[in-house]
Amino acid sequence: MEGPNGNITIVLRYLLPNATCRLHPTLKTANINQQAIELSCIKLIGRSYMITNDTQLIEKNLAYEPQWCTTKNILNLKTLTEEIICALECKLLEISQPQSYVITSGYKRTQKLRKEAIVADKTATIVLNIYDMHFNSIELGQSYKITAVKTRLFKDVISLSTTTETIFNNIPELLDVSFDNSLVFASLKKIDGLLNDLQPDICNTNNITAINSYKVIIQISTTEEYSLILPRNLLVQCLTMEQDSSDISEIMLFGLVKNKNFIPSHIECIFDLNSGIINQIESKHYENINGKEMFIFYCR
Repeated sequence: MEGPNGNITIVLRYLLPNATCRLHPTLKTANINQQAIELSCIKLIGRSYMITNDTQLIEKNLAYEPQWCTTKNILNLKTLTEEIICALECKLLEISQPQSYVITSGYKRTQKLRKEAIVADKTATIVLNIYDMHFNSIELGQSYKITAVKTRLFKDVISLSTTTETIFNNIPELLDVSFDNSLVFASLKKIDGLLNDLQPDICNTNNITAINSYKVIIQISTTEEYSLILPRNLLVQCLTMEQDSSDISEIMLFGLVKNKNFIPSHIECIFDLNSGIINQIESKHYENINGKEMFIFYCR
């Protein structure tokens, strides 16, 4: 179902065996033929949608991409709290020697081999376990689109594993990929809330020019908030879209914070659970221009 903002929402629904509404036959036909449709004037009740007397059904030509070949960036994958099968575009940075492991099935034990690789895109770095059936499909330093890889969550850390359906397709070399060793085994979390406070993190020094991070308070609800560390370069990027923060003084920076109404503002960010350091932040700041305009500042 295509929404008014161009987003596509996939609605999965079991159809009743008995027709209970005027659109049931058309919906059933669309389901059998896997035809995309647009439903207008539907009513949201809780977590379900209800057809009304004004609902109209329009056939749509939408390209469908299954989850296992939908490309995800690594940083977002590392914030997942559940396992999924997906795709990613990455560069193979490191690869270990083959390691043996044993599969037990009933009374049968089978020894197989796997390699542990480090792969990266522009957002982050992650571990990819590659099993022996794919050894001949990979080469160190090459870039690939890998489909049908599975995320695995162990002790709050996400890694990736190939499956029997995994396919490695060569792509043009990815440049400027992230290779931060501290993030390879990092446990990351994504939160969404209200930025209520921002103060320099002076790190036991009174030298104001040495500030390179800030303490921020992000309120999730009336009873829950996070105290995190926001690196200075991320704050500058978020406010100015500039990568270099060396030419911006603290007075100029806090002037931007005030002028752009950065406090308070709605924040979505990803941070390291061990250090509390924010790795990615998105601040959504709204201004009414003709009743419609919205400004969004991104920072990665």
